[in-house]
Amino acid sequence: MKLILMLFVSWLSLAENAKLVKKFYPLKWENCPINASIQADLFVPSVSTKFINVSGVFHVKEDIIGALTFTAETHKCSLDMKNCEKYLNVDVCRRIEDKHMFYSAMLSNIAPPLICPLKAGDHILNPSVLDLSILDIFRAEGFIWITNFKTIAVSNKGKTKKNVFCMDVEAKIGSHYDGSSLNFAFLQKDNLSLAMNVLLIFVSWVSLAENAKLVRKYYPLKWENCAINASIQADIFAPNVSTKFMNISGVFHVREDILGALTFTLESNKCSLDMKNCEKHLNFSFKDVCRRFEEKHMFYSAIFDRIAPPLICPLKAGDHILNPSVLDLSILDIFRAEGFIWITNLKIIAVSNKGKTKKNVFCMDVETKVVREKM
Repeated sequence: MKLILMLFVSWLSLAENAKLVKKFYPLKWENCPINASIQADLFVPSVSTKFINVSGVFHVKEDIIGALTFTAETHKCSLDMKNCEKYLNVDVCRRIEDKHMFYSAMLSNIAPPLICPLKAGDHILNPSVLDLSILDIFRAEGFIWITNFKTIAVSNKGKTKKNVFCMDVEAKIGSHYDGSSLNFAFLQKDNLSLAMNVLLIFVSWVSLAENAKLVRKYYPLKWENCAINASIQADIFAPNVSTKFMNISGVFHVREDILGALTFTLESNKCSLDMKNCEKHLNFSFKDVCRRFEEKHMFYSAIFDRIAPPLICPLKAGDHILNPSVLDLSILDIFRAEGFIWITNLKIIAVSNKGKTKKNVFCMDVETKVVREKM
């Protein structure tokens, strides 16, 4: 009887959740109160779901000299704005020419196009559609998100840094009923008995109590070098299961000097636990690998600091020992990862001879099962 009851209430819960859609309410989209070289007038609707219509003008008030670095700092706040916490802080080079990112279609709709070095003048963002489906991987509903975007121009060999663009964005994200979904109208009828209401409340309380005992667990299934003769081989050692923190150690065998700029690529597939169904989940790359070795505030920085001798570009032949370290996995809490096996391929490509020569110098296949279980 208890099993039937739990199945029935779970079905009711799924039926209700099936009618919910994520909605984005832009509360603020303004230039920071500074005299930045780039000012933006952006126009967005008062509410959006999966896609947001955006248009506007980027006013470049002067020529922008130097390499451009984009930073984003995000805070997650309660809907009453009484509690806020730092959520994410990233520092990445802007890739204006990327063609496969979620923002690429929007950038390609700017005329004249944004081409570095940026020249003074107005750049019109024609009416475009920004696909927000990438945010489905985040648990974002029920909060107000406050984000500060900046673009810093770095010149004079790093000695001169100028804030050329700054924008403050606030957005409320909630889940609301979608009238186009299945209609379980009987749940709304006046004749829904008091007993049923009490039953739903009771079972919901039991479900919450049970979920509170569960923690996310990571089971490494595979952590191997690809079957190619790459210049860098890695022997990585990790426990059979980890929760929020993973103890890790190993050796990176650099078998020859590595010439050229280094580009990192990641391709991830999400598979059902029985491995019968897999789908491509994430595919990205960045070109500034050497700079990442020196970063001090990223979740992986503590790992690089434990490598001796340190990884410094250009990489020289020799063994680099990863001493026992702790990898903080809490950053992955932003992803809905439980209930799947994640198959990931990691590569580092050395690019030289003005882009004409590309060599795969590192390749690793990683498989991880992620589930939520009792401690």
